[in-house]
Amino acid sequence: PEDLSLCRARANRVARKYLAEKEASAAADKNNNDNNNDTKQGNPPVECFAREFFQKKEDFLSEQDGPWQTKDGHPYLTPEEETLLVSFYASKIPSLIGPMAQLPRLRREP
Repeated sequence: PEDLSLCRARANRVARKYLAEKEASAAADKNNNDNNNDTKQGNPPVECFAREFFQKKEDFLSEQDGPWQTKDGHPYLTPEEETLLVSFYASKIPSLIGPMAQLPRLRREP
């Protein structure tokens, strides 16, 4: 359980760094290309955070945290908030599809 939470924390840290860099590059592009609306937005990096985590755990723990809020001052989600959000929405899946679905056309009999 401890390694899983550390792995989630690292994924959160990488996501926050990506969002901050994307926000900074978008602002720089806007300043450089005021008349050009054709700026490219890169896709987020795809990484399997669990792969080789045990071997590289010490390196991952020494990484810098990155920003905790957006340029506008809005806070990013913490790993605990992300877990809570995923748990909440995952608990709603049975009411969306399956025998207990709210919409009749999405009901599936067991």
